[in-house]
Amino acid sequence: MKTPKILCAFAALAFSLTASAQTATTDPVGFTTITANANSDCPIGLPLNRAPVLQTTISGISGNVLTVNATLVASAYVYTSPTQTNYFYVSIKSTVNSASSVNGKWFQVLSNTSTTITVDPSNPATVQVQGLAVGDTIEIIPFWTLNTLFPNGQSLTATSNLNILQDLISELPQDIAGVNLSTKPSSCYCTDLTEVAAPGWYNANTLEATGDNPIVPDSYLILKNKGASQPTTITGTVPMSNKTSSIVRLVSGRQDNFIVNPFPIAISLPETNLFESGAFEVTTNVNSVKDILYVWNGSETGFNISASKTYIYTNDLSEVPSAGWYDANTLAGPFLLVDKLVPAGGSMIVRKANGPAVEISWKAPKPY
Repeated sequence: MKTPKILCAFAALAFSLTASAQTATTDPVGFTTITANANSDCPIGLPLNRAPVLQTTISGISGNVLTVNATLVASAYVYTSPTQTNYFYVSIKSTVNSASSVNGKWFQVLSNTSTTITVDPSNPATVQVQGLAVGDTIEIIPFWTLNTLFPNGQSLTATSNLNILQDLISELPQDIAGVNLSTKPSSCYCTDLTEVAAPGWYNANTLEATGDNPIVPDSYLILKNKGASQPTTITGTVPMSNKTSSIVRLVSGRQDNFIVNPFPIAISLPETNLFESGAFEVTTNVNSVKDILYVWNGSETGFNISASKTYIYTNDLSEVPSAGWYDANTLAGPFLLVDKLVPAGGSMIVRKANGPAVEISWKAPKPY
């Protein structure tokens, strides 16, 4: 995989929140081109969003039910195939309290009425308890899916014979403990009409249709490219707000957290804000490393590839000249703001050292 190249076309267009008589300026539109190396795994981060279908503010909140300043079509945001083939999430674009812990988070939509939206808090605490409040600005965004990222299997090699699988796409587990975790079951774009009713995306083992399944916006996919080098172009809207993701620590054993640079430009390790946000533990003794950051930078080739770069944040002044980010193997560094080491949409793993069980909010500030 080559480093993703992002070309953004900024537009000052206005769109109408049709039912509510509100207007807002569209987020800039751009595209990313990712080239998968021949016969290699290619991590694919998604630093662009699908276009929001609504931007509005919250006028009331009770638990996980948001009342919004808009008139909605009941159940418009509920998946109902074949008439409505999208799943949606609420993205918290801005908050009245700039320090709110939900600023930049996302929550999947479960249902909606003409005035309310019910979301999954992805947490024992309701979104109200988590900090979402009246006056906060939200966007309703459809999840990426295999059908929308790779319509008709474009840019990939289709499987015409299920006995000879071609390119595969896999998601990463979000709720399994441990390290070196296996991907979720793979999907292929299948055109073998002796096995499936119509060409489309299917689970490569069970042949269950997977083309409409939602893809979480703050992780990445693995493309297993079984042929020649090939480019993939993804078009979407440029995120114009900060992003917040969860990093988990376990009591016993290390834990891999799959994360992504959520922005369409390369950033430095300090710009990730991993350490400053409290999501990454400092190593005080380089002989007893705490959290580890793995970064795929686009130079990797082959299947089941490891990250090409491994970093720690250390303040062990017996080994390094100053506190900061260093290569975990050579202690080269410190890496500064000018060192753009995380590619646009770059795929990463935070391997958390064990400690008191906690879910930590990683707040990634918009770098532009």
